[in-house]
Formats: sequence, C-alpha cells, structure tokens
Amino acid sequence: MPRLPKGNFQSQLQLFEDLSNKNYKGIAFAPLSSVNLVMPVAKAWKKGIFLVNLDEKIDMG
Repeated sequence: MPRLPKGNFQSQLQLFEDLSNKNYKGIAFAPLSSVNLVMPVAKAWKKGIFLVNLDEKIDMG
C-alpha cells in the first residue's frame, strides 16, 4: 500500500478513489480530516465495499 506525505489531502482522495475502482472487497483507511473522504467513502459503501476507518471519524452528517 502506498504511503502519502503527511497532510496531503488531494493525494489521499485520489488514492482512495483509485482503490475503490479496483474491485477490492474492502478498504482500510485513516482519513486526514473528518471531511476529505466523505464522497469517496459514500460511493465505495454504495458499491458494497467493506470499509474500516482506522482513525478520525468521517463527518457523514
């Protein structure tokens, strides 16, 4: 799994989107903020991908 420079929101977003398009059954992730992965997480969930958040809670509010 590729590692990102600390605080690189755009790279994390792109990596998550790339992973969710590779037909994985699940993705474990640690979001850099509560909002930077909201949309791709929602899309992955709708695709039926199992998700494990290892860090900050996602603001799905």
